[in-house]
Amino acid sequence: TDNTPHTAAAASPSNEAAAAQAAAAKALEAELDQIEKELDQLTSRAGAVNSSLDNLKNQQGSMGLGLRGDMAAKQSSMKNNLAKAQDAISRNDAERAKRYTGLAEKDIEALEKFLGR
Repeated sequence: TDNTPHTAAAASPSNEAAAAQAAAAKALEAELDQIEKELDQLTSRAGAVNSSLDNLKNQQGSMGLGLRGDMAAKQSSMKNNLAKAQDAISRNDAERAKRYTGLAEKDIEALEKFLGR
Protein backbone atom coordinates (compact mmCIF):
# COMPACT_ATOMS: atom_id res chain seq x y z
CA THR A 1 0.00 0.00 0.00
CA ASP A 2 1.28 3.48 -0.84
CA ASN A 3 1.22 5.88 2.15
CA THR A 4 2.16 9.00 0.16
CA PRO A 5 -1.40 10.44 -0.09
CA HIS A 6 -1.87 10.04 3.65
CA THR A 7 1.43 11.79 4.34
CA ALA A 8 0.58 14.63 1.95
CA ALA A 9 -2.88 14.99 3.47
CA ALA A 10 -1.42 15.06 6.96
CA ALA A 11 1.22 17.61 5.95
CA SER A 12 -1.24 19.91 4.21
CA PRO A 13 -3.12 21.11 7.35
CA SER A 14 0.16 21.77 9.14
CA ASN A 15 1.46 23.66 6.10
CA GLU A 16 -1.74 25.70 6.06
CA ALA A 17 -1.40 26.34 9.78
CA ALA A 18 2.22 27.41 9.33
CA ALA A 19 1.24 29.71 6.46
CA ALA A 20 -1.60 31.20 8.52
CA GLN A 21 0.73 31.69 11.46
CA ALA A 22 3.31 33.39 9.22
CA ALA A 23 0.62 35.66 7.76
CA ALA A 24 -0.62 36.57 11.24
CA ALA A 25 2.94 37.33 12.37
CA LYS A 26 3.48 39.54 9.32
CA ALA A 27 0.19 41.37 9.94
CA LEU A 28 1.13 41.92 13.58
CA GLU A 29 4.54 43.26 12.56
CA ALA A 30 2.90 45.70 10.11
CA GLU A 31 0.41 46.81 12.76
CA LEU A 32 3.18 47.33 15.32
CA ASP A 33 5.21 49.32 12.77
CA GLN A 34 2.22 51.61 12.17
CA ILE A 35 1.62 52.09 15.90
CA GLU A 36 5.33 52.78 16.40
CA LYS A 37 5.21 55.52 13.72
CA GLU A 38 2.23 57.10 15.48
CA LEU A 39 4.04 56.81 18.80
CA ASP A 40 7.15 58.49 17.35
CA GLN A 41 5.01 61.43 16.20
CA LEU A 42 3.31 61.64 19.58
CA THR A 43 6.68 61.52 21.35
CA SER A 44 7.84 64.51 19.28
CA ARG A 45 4.67 66.42 20.15
CA ALA A 46 5.10 65.44 23.80
CA GLY A 47 8.63 66.82 23.76
CA ALA A 48 7.36 70.18 22.54
CA VAL A 49 4.58 70.14 25.14
CA ASN A 50 7.04 69.29 27.93
CA SER A 51 9.35 72.11 26.85
CA SER A 52 6.50 74.63 26.82
CA LEU A 53 5.19 73.43 30.18
CA ASP A 54 8.69 73.65 31.69
CA ASN A 55 8.98 77.26 30.45
CA LEU A 56 5.55 78.06 31.85
CA LYS A 57 6.45 76.46 35.21
CA ASN A 58 9.63 78.55 35.37
CA GLN A 59 7.77 81.77 34.55
CA GLN A 60 5.04 81.05 37.07
CA GLY A 61 7.55 79.87 39.65
CA SER A 62 9.35 83.20 39.48
CA MET A 63 6.04 84.84 40.43
CA GLY A 64 5.41 82.36 43.24
CA LEU A 65 2.80 80.44 41.27
CA GLY A 66 2.61 76.87 40.05
CA LEU A 67 1.19 74.95 37.13
CA ARG A 68 -2.51 74.11 37.38
CA GLY A 69 -2.93 70.78 39.14
CA ASP A 70 -5.06 69.26 36.39
CA MET A 71 -2.44 70.12 33.76
CA ALA A 72 0.39 68.75 35.91
CA ALA A 73 -1.63 65.52 36.29
CA LYS A 74 -2.29 65.44 32.52
CA GLN A 75 1.45 65.83 31.84
CA SER A 76 2.24 62.97 34.20
CA SER A 77 -0.46 60.84 32.56
CA MET A 78 0.95 61.64 29.11
CA LYS A 79 4.45 60.54 30.11
CA ASN A 80 3.08 57.36 31.71
CA ASN A 81 0.92 56.45 28.71
CA LEU A 82 3.79 57.04 26.27
CA ALA A 83 6.05 54.77 28.34
CA LYS A 84 3.37 52.06 28.54
CA ALA A 85 2.76 52.25 24.77
CA GLN A 86 6.49 51.90 24.09
CA ASP A 87 6.69 48.96 26.49
CA ALA A 88 3.74 47.29 24.76
CA ILE A 89 5.44 47.68 21.37
CA SER A 90 8.63 46.12 22.72
CA ARG A 91 6.50 43.18 23.92
CA ASN A 92 4.72 42.88 20.54
CA ASP A 93 1.37 43.67 22.20
CA ALA A 94 -0.43 45.69 19.53
CA GLU A 95 -3.74 45.92 21.38
CA ARG A 96 -2.14 47.38 24.50
CA ALA A 97 0.12 49.66 22.42
CA LYS A 98 -2.92 51.06 20.59
CA ARG A 99 -4.77 51.64 23.85
CA TYR A 100 -1.93 53.58 25.48
CA THR A 101 -1.07 55.46 22.27
CA GLY A 102 -4.68 56.63 22.11
CA LEU A 103 -4.64 57.69 25.75
CA ALA A 104 -1.35 59.56 25.28
CA GLU A 105 -2.78 61.34 22.23
CA LYS A 106 -5.77 62.56 24.26
CA ASP A 107 -3.43 63.81 26.99
CA ILE A 108 -1.26 65.62 24.44
CA GLU A 109 -4.27 67.20 22.75
CA ALA A 110 -5.54 68.50 26.11
CA LEU A 111 -2.13 69.93 26.97
CA GLU A 112 -1.72 71.51 23.52
CA LYS A 113 -5.16 73.12 23.89
CA PHE A 114 -4.15 74.44 27.32
CA LEU A 115 -0.96 75.87 25.79
CA GLY A 116 -2.97 77.51 22.97
CA ARG A 117 -1.80 75.34 20.09
